[in-house]
Amino acid sequence: MLQLESVSHVYSFHSYEKQLVRLIVPESLRQSVETENQGPPGSLSNDLSSHVLSGNTPADNEAGNSGFSIREIHSTTFVYQDQLSIGQFPQAFSAFDESCLERLLQYQADIYLIGTGGSAKFPERIIHQQIYSRKLSIDFMDTGAACRTYNILSGEQRNVAALIFMA
Repeated sequence: MLQLESVSHVYSFHSYEKQLVRLIVPESLRQSVETENQGPPGSLSNDLSSHVLSGNTPADNEAGNSGFSIREIHSTTFVYQDQLSIGQFPQAFSAFDESCLERLLQYQADIYLIGTGGSAKFPERIIHQQIYSRKLSIDFMDTGAACRTYNILSGEQRNVAALIFMA
Protein backbone atom coordinates (compact mmCIF):
# COMPACT_ATOMS: atom_id res chain seq x y z
CA MET A 1 0.00 0.00 0.00
CA LEU A 2 1.22 3.49 -0.85
CA GLN A 3 2.14 5.60 2.14
CA LEU A 4 0.64 9.01 1.57
CA GLU A 5 3.59 10.72 3.27
CA SER A 6 5.55 10.01 0.07
CA VAL A 7 3.21 11.95 -2.23
CA SER A 8 3.62 15.47 -0.95
CA HIS A 9 5.58 16.77 -3.98
CA VAL A 10 5.00 14.31 -6.83
CA TYR A 11 2.03 12.68 -8.50
CA SER A 12 1.28 9.08 -7.62
CA PHE A 13 -1.40 6.55 -8.43
CA HIS A 14 -4.15 5.64 -6.00
CA SER A 15 -5.77 2.76 -7.85
CA TYR A 16 -6.47 1.26 -11.23
CA GLU A 17 -9.66 -0.23 -12.60
CA LYS A 18 -10.51 -1.09 -16.18
CA GLN A 19 -10.61 2.20 -18.15
CA LEU A 20 -10.02 4.31 -15.02
CA VAL A 21 -6.96 5.37 -13.03
CA ARG A 22 -7.12 7.41 -9.86
CA LEU A 23 -4.25 9.86 -9.49
CA ILE A 24 -3.16 11.44 -6.21
CA VAL A 25 -2.52 15.14 -6.76
CA PRO A 26 -0.55 16.82 -3.96
CA GLU A 27 -1.86 20.20 -2.91
CA SER A 28 1.43 21.73 -4.05
CA LEU A 29 0.62 20.64 -7.64
CA ARG A 30 -3.15 21.08 -7.58
CA GLN A 31 -3.08 24.61 -8.99
CA SER A 32 -1.20 23.46 -12.11
CA VAL A 33 -3.78 20.71 -12.68
CA GLU A 34 -6.69 23.11 -12.27
CA THR A 35 -5.07 25.67 -14.58
CA GLU A 36 -4.52 23.02 -17.26
CA ASN A 37 -8.00 21.63 -16.59
CA GLN A 38 -9.61 24.43 -18.60
CA GLY A 39 -9.44 23.93 -22.31
CA PRO A 40 -10.82 22.57 -25.57
CA PRO A 41 -11.98 18.99 -26.21
CA GLY A 42 -9.15 16.54 -25.68
CA SER A 43 -7.63 18.72 -22.97
CA LEU A 44 -7.45 17.92 -19.29
CA SER A 45 -11.00 19.19 -18.77
CA ASN A 46 -12.42 16.11 -20.49
CA ASP A 47 -9.91 13.61 -19.16
CA LEU A 48 -9.29 14.59 -15.53
CA SER A 49 -12.41 14.68 -13.37
CA SER A 50 -13.00 16.89 -10.38
CA HIS A 51 -11.64 15.60 -7.12
CA VAL A 52 -12.99 12.37 -5.74
CA LEU A 53 -11.47 12.60 -2.28
CA SER A 54 -9.18 14.95 -0.45
CA GLY A 55 -7.26 14.82 2.79
CA ASN A 56 -4.08 15.50 4.71
CA THR A 57 -1.12 13.35 5.62
CA PRO A 58 0.91 13.76 8.83
CA ALA A 59 3.72 15.27 6.72
CA ASP A 60 1.27 17.78 5.24
CA ASN A 61 0.05 18.82 8.67
CA GLU A 62 3.61 19.38 9.91
CA ALA A 63 4.56 21.36 6.79
CA GLY A 64 1.38 23.43 6.85
CA ASN A 65 0.21 22.04 3.48
CA SER A 66 -3.45 21.40 2.92
CA GLY A 67 -2.97 17.85 1.64
CA PHE A 68 -3.95 16.09 -1.54
CA SER A 69 -6.86 15.26 -3.81
CA ILE A 70 -7.60 12.17 -5.85
CA ARG A 71 -8.60 12.65 -9.48
CA GLU A 72 -10.01 10.16 -11.95
CA ILE A 73 -8.24 9.82 -15.29
CA HIS A 74 -9.97 8.26 -18.29
CA SER A 75 -7.38 8.60 -21.07
CA THR A 76 -3.68 8.19 -21.79
CA THR A 77 -1.62 10.01 -19.17
CA PHE A 78 2.08 10.71 -18.76
CA VAL A 79 3.47 11.33 -15.26
CA TYR A 80 7.03 12.38 -14.47
CA GLN A 81 7.91 13.84 -11.06
CA ASP A 82 5.82 16.99 -10.79
CA GLN A 83 4.72 16.94 -14.45
CA LEU A 84 1.40 15.63 -15.71
CA SER A 85 0.48 15.42 -19.38
CA ILE A 86 -2.81 14.23 -20.85
CA GLY A 87 -3.32 14.22 -24.60
CA GLN A 88 0.35 14.29 -25.63
CA PHE A 89 0.38 10.57 -26.52
CA PRO A 90 -2.06 8.40 -28.52
CA GLN A 91 -5.16 7.04 -26.79
CA ALA A 92 -4.38 3.39 -27.59
CA PHE A 93 -1.12 1.52 -27.06
CA SER A 94 -1.45 0.05 -30.55
CA ALA A 95 -0.51 3.52 -31.86
CA PHE A 96 2.74 3.66 -29.83
CA ASP A 97 5.46 4.32 -32.41
CA GLU A 98 8.91 5.85 -32.85
CA SER A 99 7.61 9.41 -32.43
CA CYS A 100 6.09 8.40 -29.07
CA LEU A 101 9.44 6.99 -28.02
CA GLU A 102 11.18 10.25 -28.95
CA ARG A 103 8.62 12.32 -26.99
CA LEU A 104 9.10 10.07 -23.99
CA LEU A 105 12.87 10.47 -24.05
CA GLN A 106 12.58 14.27 -23.81
CA TYR A 107 11.89 13.84 -20.09
CA GLN A 108 15.26 12.22 -19.29
CA ALA A 109 14.01 9.72 -16.72
CA ASP A 110 16.25 6.81 -15.75
CA ILE A 111 13.33 4.36 -15.90
CA TYR A 112 10.26 4.52 -18.12
CA LEU A 113 7.19 2.43 -17.33
CA ILE A 114 4.60 1.90 -20.04
CA GLY A 115 1.18 0.71 -18.88
CA THR A 116 -0.35 -0.93 -21.94
CA GLY A 117 -3.97 -1.32 -20.77
CA GLY A 118 -5.65 -4.34 -19.19
CA SER A 119 -2.95 -6.76 -20.33
CA ALA A 120 0.76 -6.58 -21.09
CA LYS A 121 1.50 -5.76 -24.72
CA PHE A 122 4.74 -5.05 -26.51
CA PRO A 123 5.66 -2.59 -29.26
CA GLU A 124 6.84 -3.30 -32.77
CA ARG A 125 10.24 -4.93 -33.23
CA ILE A 126 11.81 -1.70 -34.55
CA ILE A 127 10.98 0.06 -31.28
CA HIS A 128 12.51 -2.81 -29.28
CA GLN A 129 15.64 -2.50 -31.37
CA GLN A 130 15.86 1.25 -30.69
CA ILE A 131 15.39 0.69 -26.95
CA TYR A 132 18.10 -1.98 -26.93
CA SER A 133 20.58 -0.03 -29.08
CA ARG A 134 20.20 3.07 -26.88
CA LYS A 135 20.46 0.99 -23.67
CA LEU A 136 17.22 2.47 -22.32
CA SER A 137 15.33 1.19 -19.32
CA ILE A 138 11.78 1.00 -20.66
CA ASP A 139 9.42 -1.62 -19.28
CA PHE A 140 6.11 -2.58 -20.84
CA MET A 141 3.47 -4.04 -18.51
CA ASP A 142 -0.26 -3.94 -17.87
CA THR A 143 -1.50 -0.59 -16.57
CA GLY A 144 -2.19 -1.78 -13.03
CA ALA A 145 1.37 -3.10 -12.69
CA ALA A 146 2.80 0.13 -14.15
CA CYS A 147 0.86 2.23 -11.61
CA ARG A 148 2.04 0.11 -8.67
CA THR A 149 5.64 0.01 -9.91
CA TYR A 150 5.68 3.77 -10.44
CA ASN A 151 4.52 4.34 -6.86
CA ILE A 152 7.24 2.09 -5.46
CA LEU A 153 10.04 3.62 -7.53
CA SER A 154 8.96 7.23 -7.01
CA GLY A 155 8.60 6.51 -3.29
CA GLU A 156 12.27 5.45 -3.38
CA GLN A 157 13.09 8.83 -4.98
CA ARG A 158 14.03 7.15 -8.27
CA ASN A 159 13.97 9.16 -11.50
CA VAL A 160 10.98 7.34 -13.02
CA ALA A 161 8.30 8.26 -15.56
CA ALA A 162 5.07 6.44 -16.39
CA LEU A 163 3.05 6.49 -19.58
CA ILE A 164 -0.36 5.02 -18.82
CA PHE A 165 -2.63 3.79 -21.61
CA MET A 166 -6.22 2.81 -20.87
CA ALA A 167 -6.56 0.69 -24.01
